[in-house]
Parts: sequence; C-alpha cells; structure tokens
Amino acid sequence: MHDKLPYPSPIDNQTYTPVHEAKKIAFRDIQEHHEKNKAYYDSHYQASKFMQGDLVKLEEIKYPNTRKLSASQSGPYNQETIIRCDL
Repeated sequence: MHDKLPYPSPIDNQTYTPVHEAKKIAFRDIQEHHEKNKAYYDSHYQASKFMQGDLVKLEEIKYPNTRKLSASQSGPYNQETIIRCDL
C-alpha cells in the first residue's frame, strides 16, 4: 500500500528543465516585470515643486518601538535651500 500511489503521476512523461535554465528564465522574467513596473511608476510620477521659503513637513519613519498614535510627520520647517535630484 505504501509503495504505489493510488493515482497516476501527472509528470511521469514530462521532464524538468535544468536548474541553470530555470534560473535564467526566472531572472529574465523578473527583469521584464521590473522594467514594466518602472515604466508604470515613471509615467505617473510628478516631481514636487518646492520654492525657497515654503513651509514643508517631513514624514517620519515608524520604528517598531514607537508608539502607535505618535505623529507621523514633523514640522513645519522653512525650506531654505533647493536640492535637485534629476534622474
């Protein structure tokens, strides 16, 4: 009873691709998906337009030991300099 399956195996006549081939295919698929996500994000991205002297708030990162109802932003701060990061 324990030496034979009660149903035929669905992969008896199929062969698996070699591991290195499977890794190449997976890597290619991940790269394609990444490029697709990047194109979608870039098409909807709008750069923030801050001017010198604007009041801005900073979003704070929540760490595991912070309180649940603590403020998620700090500020307002005066925008003194403009730093551009054009990608």
